[in-house]
Amino acid sequence: KTVSLTSPTLSGDIKSFEGTQLEKLELKGKVFGDIQVFQKMKNLTRLILANSQVTGHLHVLEKLEHLDTLSLADTQVVGHLSSMAGAIRMRLELSGTGVTGNLSDLIGHVRESGASQNMAELMVLKLSRTRVTGNFGDLIPCRNLMELDLSHTQVFGRIQQHWRGWFRNIRILQLRNSSVQFVPSAEDMKSVRAQWSSDRSLRRLTDLDL
Repeated sequence: KTVSLTSPTLSGDIKSFEGTQLEKLELKGKVFGDIQVFQKMKNLTRLILANSQVTGHLHVLEKLEHLDTLSLADTQVVGHLSSMAGAIRMRLELSGTGVTGNLSDLIGHVRESGASQNMAELMVLKLSRTRVTGNFGDLIPCRNLMELDLSHTQVFGRIQQHWRGWFRNIRILQLRNSSVQFVPSAEDMKSVRAQWSSDRSLRRLTDLDL
């Protein structure tokens, strides 16, 4: 079952969906309630509640093994990145929430959980304006990222020469007010022009915000 209601006049409690078995849900408007209502929806693949007043803790979604798109940006949801480790396959948007954790909490369990394929498929990761920290280099398994927003976070690190060509599909890269260093060191600068011209790394980049 798919429900998509995006009228700005929409209002109501997501508890109304309790007891149903949804596959896709997208709501926009004055929507509120606890996301715990989705905890037992085992077939849920897409959940979009961004810019709403919903609350709750991420851990209630960690066992939804078919969930490939989760957008809870600018809501009152809290939790830890580890709850999403290896769970989301395509799109994870948690900007402007109370989410905390280290990037390694999201990526670091890959070998243990056998979820490396999930991370390789991840195309959109948005964690702006959260208390997330960690090393930018931990995102190496996410080779198909097209949109990455780590602005206004405590993420650190530097784009290293040896993996500069990994994010070949990146179109939007937002790192403003983070501690990630985009400019290569003097040593790396010697080969950066040759590297990028031969690999055409970052060739699809259309939006770079440092």
